[in-house]
Amino acid sequence: MSHRASASWHEPGWNLSRALRAAVVLALAAWSLISPSAGAAPLPVGGDVKLGDAFIGSVDDGPSQLTITQASDRAVIEWAGFDIAEDHMVVFRQNPNAAVLNIVTGASPSWLDGTLQADGSVYLINPYGITITATGVIDTGGAFAAATLRAANAAAFYDGAHLLEFAAQPGDPPAAVVNEGLITAQDVLLLGSRVVNAGTITANLGRVALGSASRATLDLTGEGFLQVLLPAEAPGYDPLLTNTGTISADGGLVQLKAATVYQAFREAINMPGEVDARSATGREGKIIFDGGPGGLVKVDGAVDASPQPSGGPGGFVDIAGSTVDMYFPNMRLGAGGTFVLTANAIGAKKSLALTTRTRRVSSRA
Repeated sequence: MSHRASASWHEPGWNLSRALRAAVVLALAAWSLISPSAGAAPLPVGGDVKLGDAFIGSVDDGPSQLTITQASDRAVIEWAGFDIAEDHMVVFRQNPNAAVLNIVTGASPSWLDGTLQADGSVYLINPYGITITATGVIDTGGAFAAATLRAANAAAFYDGAHLLEFAAQPGDPPAAVVNEGLITAQDVLLLGSRVVNAGTITANLGRVALGSASRATLDLTGEGFLQVLLPAEAPGYDPLLTNTGTISADGGLVQLKAATVYQAFREAINMPGEVDARSATGREGKIIFDGGPGGLVKVDGAVDASPQPSGGPGGFVDIAGSTVDMYFPNMRLGAGGTFVLTANAIGAKKSLALTTRTRRVSSRA
């Protein structure tokens, strides 16, 4: 059936306490955010092309595959539900420069246990939550975005706007985006009230952003990439952003950004995992952690912005929050790199002194 519309200072390995802490963080995230996906449809259902030229379904599709063929540069498709069961596949056939915005209108979260492949860019919005499980695989030639905030300018996006605006609406649940699987794309965005990455995200020479907000803007072409504008409604005590997995964007940009309110103290970023943005092919790697004016930022994991073996200057690391608690021996920067730390209070577990980087430490006070 088809539808159509027109110098490192790094201690190798994990010590036991950090490994146990990572396991506890992941277990809590799984308990609070993840429930079994039994009962979900094996493939997306109720597709309706609202803008653009696209066909849903192909004569070559079997019971375990759904193909969407996109002829226009941009398209907007609404779905009653968007799930992919294990051993099932959704394929977007597009021009490599094309993009499709998928909006879930039903009241159930999306479970991606199977594979999503695309030639271009795929954006998925579900206000009730999105989980990529341990068997889930995302592989796109362009960008991939998973967001629980609604698209505020879908028509402008279809017309070719370079900014994609997100905003929660009254009555929307404080839903999370969780990745336990494998994401490979040119650019990656995970955006929700809370975001947990316990899997692997790779966007070499590209950009990766994890964001917590109730209003945000994604710049599809500019250097800023993600801007978080208003704090999310996220009850409880879990961190707004958690990375226990691996994020890699060599020669590119990695951002973990949470919108918080000044003096509204809460844990914004918990990073016991690994983030790599090594300088590559003459491009400086950049890593930015921003917990906002009221956010606690904990960085126990590996932060690597050092040059690849081919050489070149070190990269750029910028960490900001109300309080920053960081294990400095786990950061690699490299000669000529820049490290900026901005906070009211700094819980440094090791000395800041280094001779192979530029250092700037400042206070919000």
